[in-house]
Formats: sequence, structure tokens, C-alpha cells
Amino acid sequence: MRLRFTLLAAVMLFALMQLAAQENKDSQITYRPTDHEISTGVLNLFGEIPAGASSARSSVLSGLADYNPPEITLGYRYHIDRSALRAGFGFTSSFAETEEDTIKPKETNRYSKFAFYAGYQYGFYHKRSSFYLGIDVLYESQQSEYISDRKPVFYSKETRDHSAYGFRPFLAVRYFISPRISFSTETYFNLRWFTMDSETVNIEGEITESQYVTGNKMSFGPVGAVSVNFHL
Repeated sequence: MRLRFTLLAAVMLFALMQLAAQENKDSQITYRPTDHEISTGVLNLFGEIPAGASSARSSVLSGLADYNPPEITLGYRYHIDRSALRAGFGFTSSFAETEEDTIKPKETNRYSKFAFYAGYQYGFYHKRSSFYLGIDVLYESQQSEYISDRKPVFYSKETRDHSAYGFRPFLAVRYFISPRISFSTETYFNLRWFTMDSETVNIEGEITESQYVTGNKMSFGPVGAVSVNFHL
């Protein structure tokens, strides 16, 4: 029995020594992305903080919300040494509805957004972690609809179509959990030129208010994107 425990202890000690040696060996390896990388994640996980520098031909900027809800993203990168070409898109949609009561009318909110980006990045590598920076050009389209309904007394439907283009310098950090899988987070400075077309319709279907707004908007994304990356 004592011999068995001694042999078992020796095997466990040998396994631990081999595992420690492998971990020490891995710690000396600098992980680099493969040529092709596919990523999926969440954009604007905590929304955007406005930089307070926007201008427009109208003072009505309500169509450009200071907070943008999170988006699901899909992306692709082609790596060339320390550089990479990248492209991807993000999308989101939401729907909310409240029932009519004695005080409030029935309310309906619909929102959708699609964004496309393409850009360039340059990386610096240290063992399992890396740091990279770059710039994207982007285009985005948003549609929203708000309905306040208390028929036959009151009815109002407001629709907004918003589109924008611009660019965003970014900084990012990546960590490899294995040679084929890594996690990364990015933060952005966004500069966008936009147009926003809105109209309000009453219970008879008449347009009671119509606006067309153009301008530019700058904003920071504190944690712009969190993604899991697959290196093929």
C-alpha cells in the first residue's frame, strides 16, 4: 500500500513538474495573430459619451441620442506582419410597448441601426498580450419610430431617419488565451457628419411637423468594443 502511495505521489509530482515546465515555456512565447482573423462581439457596450462639440443647421438634435444601445458586431482582419486590414459591420434593433391606462396613452418605440466600417491597424506584441492602434472609416443608418396612441382622443406618430459617415481613430488591447483564440477591447474617438429627417403625423394622417437636420458630432466610446477573436 505504501509503495502504491509513493508511486502515485511520484507520478503526480512528475505531472506537476511537466505542467510547470510547459507553463514556463508558454510564458516565453510571443503570441501573434495568424493571417486570417474572424471576430464577434458587442460594440458600444456602455454607450457613448458626447464630447460636447457638435454643430447643425438646426438646434433640434434630438434625433442624435447621446446614448447609443449596444450592437452585435462581426468582423474580419487580414494580418500582414504587425499591420492588419480590417472590415466589419454592426447591427441592433429594439422594440418596447406600454399599455394604455387612465393617465398615459399606449406608447410604442421601435429602433434599428446598421453600421459598416473598414480600416487599418498596427500592433505591438508582448507574450500573450498585444496593443494596437489604427483608424476606421464608417457609415451608419438609424431608423426610429415613436407612437403615442389614445384613439379617438389623441394619436401621434413620429419617425426619424438618420444616416452618418465619418471616421474613428481607436486604441485596443488584446489577450491570447490560446494560439487560436483571443479577447480584445477597443475604445474610439468618433467624428461623424450626419443628416436626420423627421416627421410627425396626427390622427388624421396629416404631417404636423417636419424637420431636416444636418451637422457633425464628436463622441468618445469609453469601451467601444469587446470581442472574441478566432485566428484561422
